[in-house]
Amino acid sequence: MARPPPPSREIDPLDAARTQDGMSLRALSRLSATVVVCLPALGRPLTRRLLADLARRRRALEESGRRVALVHMGADEEAACELARFDLQYVARVADPERRLYAALGLGALRRPAPGSWTPALLARLRHGAGPARGDRRQAHGAFLLAAGAVARAARCARPAALPDYAALTASP
Repeated sequence: MARPPPPSREIDPLDAARTQDGMSLRALSRLSATVVVCLPALGRPLTRRLLADLARRRRALEESGRRVALVHMGADEEAACELARFDLQYVARVADPERRLYAALGLGALRRPAPGSWTPALLARLRHGAGPARGDRRQAHGAFLLAAGAVARAARCARPAALPDYAALTASP
């Protein structure tokens, strides 16, 4: 007698999210703790500011035994080109154009920009330039520490100009 098919179940976003090399974020975090940065729209000045900040901190994160992985909303080839500006093109990256991982990690849409938020954007444009935005301009961003296949800590950014606090994110308990 034939068995009925198993009930369908949704695939966990950490298992579904695959890097450019085909490894899931869950598997990557089981190899070593991983700082996953969910980026706002690529090409925007504030995103470039965030990438420049991460590029400055990357060595310290990796020397402390943590990997870095990036999640973006664009095509992988476009992301690689944008990340190369900051020497981040070989960092593990996940294309999430449908923003399923963003939603699973609690990153929704940003509210309207607060007064005074234009200054950081203008300074970022002058310093890092701007390109065509690839992704949803209203998408919130943040960083997450994945350890042993689960989210251990989160640093969600509520404002477009906010930078994740990597020190707090990776501090020992």
